[in-house]
Amino acid sequence: MEFKNIRTVKHRSWTKFIASFPLELCDDNCLENERFLFRGQGDVNYKLISSFDRQFEKTDISERVRKYQRVVKHFTRLYKERVDQNAPPEVVLSAAQHYGLPTRLLDWSSNPFVAAYFAFSFAALRNQRKGSVAIWSIDLRSKLIHEDLGLNVFKARGNTRASAQHGYFSNLTGLHDNLEDYAEDCQRQNQPLLTRFILPVSEARNAFSYLNSVGFNSFSLFPDTLGLANGALEAEWLEAGPI
Repeated sequence: MEFKNIRTVKHRSWTKFIASFPLELCDDNCLENERFLFRGQGDVNYKLISSFDRQFEKTDISERVRKYQRVVKHFTRLYKERVDQNAPPEVVLSAAQHYGLPTRLLDWSSNPFVAAYFAFSFAALRNQRKGSVAIWSIDLRSKLIHEDLGLNVFKARGNTRASAQHGYFSNLTGLHDNLEDYAEDCQRQNQPLLTRFILPVSEARNAFSYLNSVGFNSFSLFPDTLGLANGALEAEWLEAGPI
């Protein structure tokens, strides 16, 4: 099913995806210009919904937004009192996301291979052996990215993990709890805000092999002990087969 401002592209193989996805996004050097950001999800059925909205999904959205604003206010006060009194809002929110506070942020990367790694890694860490993963892209040139409409995007700052992952965040500021509904409710654009690339989980071995060969793996993207733990779980998942 196609949605307004969202395009879906399906690929049967990792090789086909690698060969085709840049031209399926645009016909110029848009990847070099960082026009698009990317996000990987280990299950194609998962919505682009934040940890905060998922955790408080039974709360009315209006009250949920107010609750989130209070949480951010409290965290900002504590962060400025105890860490950095001059920290700008982007640094404060980046820290909140990094250290596990439920936020309305979603992680993105300017590098599509980072997103691809996370798509298959999420499947591995959940022991998912059937179905499909999704690699999403968001077009930074879209007029729908505007705080007055309810969506902004900013670069992740303040920690080595964000830097290693070329990290960015999207932030829904209005009365939508997921990006698909936001895109659907906005006025139709000439170019989609979101593109979803779908690949079968069975392509995990090919994807991991390729990504590792170009320097994207658990150790490079999590430059700490968590990277070792994730790498061990991914290896066991692949060896348990069949993938």
